[in-house]
Amino acid sequence: MERNIMDSSSKPLFYKNLTWPWLIGTSLGVWFLFWHSPSYVLRSFKDPPFFLHLLGAYTIYVGCMINTLFTPSTTANFWPRMHNNVGQVAMIAGLISFVLGAFCAWSPTRGDRLPPRGFSIGITIGGSMQLLAQVLGYRAIQRYKVLKESLLLNTEETSQEYQELVIKRDACLKSHIYYMAGLFLCACGVPAMMRISNNEVTYILLGIAVLQIASVFMTRSFYAKILLEKF
Repeated sequence: MERNIMDSSSKPLFYKNLTWPWLIGTSLGVWFLFWHSPSYVLRSFKDPPFFLHLLGAYTIYVGCMINTLFTPSTTANFWPRMHNNVGQVAMIAGLISFVLGAFCAWSPTRGDRLPPRGFSIGITIGGSMQLLAQVLGYRAIQRYKVLKESLLLNTEETSQEYQELVIKRDACLKSHIYYMAGLFLCACGVPAMMRISNNEVTYILLGIAVLQIASVFMTRSFYAKILLEKF
């Protein structure tokens, strides 16, 4: 018999998402945001574009930490739309962060505040990965919602059309999970990995490879829970 996940004696629902990929990504993010970067934030008050870039980066990074821990089924009892609300704020913040980050990295108007060219290239690659993951992940979940509504209107569960819709719906959800895990671990993790690796290319590439592997495992973990109807 399936365990009743609403049993008061059971662990909090988000415990099922406390996996090693989440712990790696969150540990890296906490170190980067709250140990390494506060001094940059304090100095950025005199540089509004850079300050707003950092504010957006903080928001989307923390949003990823929250949403990969508190998936929809874990908040159904106290904040049903928490995952959606946090995600919407993070998507807007991510776009702002990317645009202002590109400006701070490349605009000639920045003068002597421009970072070294190699750093600008690396940080722009990370930002482009972030934006791509955001767009593809958002499109996937919107498509998932449309297909989910179509399934509610189709009562012939044994029909071929219904089964095809189920396959497409599940593929869209899996894509959304993959892109959001990549956004959290790979895209948001690139700037942090560059700092922790002291901008050494070999260590950066090794770190990104570890984050990519963690992203794949996180996706597989989430999708396995979906198949078990526990997501």
